[in-house]
Amino acid sequence: MPRRSPFTALCMNLQAALHPVVADLHAHTTASDGDFTPSGLVALAKQARLTALAVTDHDTLAGYPEAQATGVTLGVRVVPGVECTAVWAGRELHVLGLFVDPDDAEFAAHLAAVGVQRRARFLALVEALKGQGVTFTPGLVEGLADRVPSLGRRHVAGLLVNTGVAATYNEAFGLYLREVLPAVPPTHFTELPEVTRRIHAAGGVAVLAHPPFRFDVPEFAELQTQGLDGLEAGHPSQLSGRAAALRGIAGSLGMVVSAGSDFHATSPTRGVGTHGLSREPWAALCGRAVHS
Repeated sequence: MPRRSPFTALCMNLQAALHPVVADLHAHTTASDGDFTPSGLVALAKQARLTALAVTDHDTLAGYPEAQATGVTLGVRVVPGVECTAVWAGRELHVLGLFVDPDDAEFAAHLAAVGVQRRARFLALVEALKGQGVTFTPGLVEGLADRVPSLGRRHVAGLLVNTGVAATYNEAFGLYLREVLPAVPPTHFTELPEVTRRIHAAGGVAVLAHPPFRFDVPEFAELQTQGLDGLEAGHPSQLSGRAAALRGIAGSLGMVVSAGSDFHATSPTRGVGTHGLSREPWAALCGRAVHS
C-alpha cells in the first residue's frame, strides 16, 4: 500500500490514537551528530508528552548526565543508551545498548577508545577534502573537534554546509563526501559479538537499530546467537508493514522489540515521539532490562 495514500494515513492515525507512543528509544544530541543539546532533546520529549526517552548518541554516553538531570526536572524518564557501531560478516550494523550503566568503567573505556578512532577519521576526511581544494572557514574544524565527544560523517557534511561549499547536507554527501569516503575507511567498527558482550556486561539490552530491509528470520536468528536481544520495529525508514513483520519475527524468536524516531534534527517525519513504543511493549522491554 502506498505510504502516502489517504487510506494508509488514516490507518496510521488510527493506530497512533489506539496505541499512543509513550517511549522514544532512539534519539541523538549534540554529544554526537544531533542538532539539539541533551536538555533541549528532553524538552522536546516533554512537549511530545512522552513518558520516557532514550538518549542514544553514536558510541558515547556523554550526553546522558545532562539529559538525566533535565528529565528529573521535567518528569521524563531518561534511559541511558548508546548507538554502537558494529560489524558482522563484513557489514556495518548499528546496535542500540539500552539501559546500560552509565558508570560502568569498562564500557566507558571502550567508548572512549572508539571516540579517539572517530576523531582521527573525522580529521582525515577533512584533510582529504582539503586535498580536493575545499577551504574551510578558519577555526571551524578545530572548534567542532574540541566541542563534540563523538564525531562522524554528518559533522563533516555540516562543515561543508557551514562553510558555504554545499547548500544542503544531501549535497555535501552527494557531491563531496561520496568521493572521499572510500579513501578514508572507518576504523571504529567493533565485531558484533564484542559489542553485545560489552553492552550486556554494562547491564544493557542489545537491540539492532533500523534492521536492514533484506534481513529476515535466518539472519535475525544468526544475530541472536551473536548476543542480540531485540529488533527496532518502528523507525522512520520502515513502512508499517515492515515494522509489523519485524514485531512478528521478534516474537517468534523470543526477542524484545524497541522503536524510536532516530531523531537528529527538526523534521516533519522524524520528530521526537513520531516513532516509539506504546505502553505494553514499553513495559515488556523494561521487564527484559531488569532481568538482563
